[in-house]
Amino acid sequence: MQDGNALAARSEAGPDEDKIASSREKGLNRVLHILEFLHANQRAIGIGDLAKGVNAPRSTIYTLVRSLVDAGLLEMAGDGNRVYFGKKLYLYGMDYVRGNDLLRRGRQEVDNLSRETGETSELCM
Repeated sequence: MQDGNALAARSEAGPDEDKIASSREKGLNRVLHILEFLHANQRAIGIGDLAKGVNAPRSTIYTLVRSLVDAGLLEMAGDGNRVYFGKKLYLYGMDYVRGNDLLRRGRQEVDNLSRETGETSELCM
């Protein structure tokens, strides 16, 4: 949902600016659909299957995937015809884990439990 300021700013923009913003939003939504599809399938996917899965033209998906690969967010897998999550997404995920207060508190409790019992303890999620 957009707030009033965003809607007001858009209404003040000219038709060309609206078209560019709409195109960017569509592209971003397609990138998010690509990531969601890969996450849901839990494996490397071919470009053709990815295009079908996100209901977008193969040429568009190829262009977006190429940009995401160049940015390190996706990587070509296996024979080079399939794509999956890249190292940068892993690093972003690790940043989330390090910065998540719930996980930090959970680790502290597990460490306390280990000290109190003298046993090895693991935090599993």
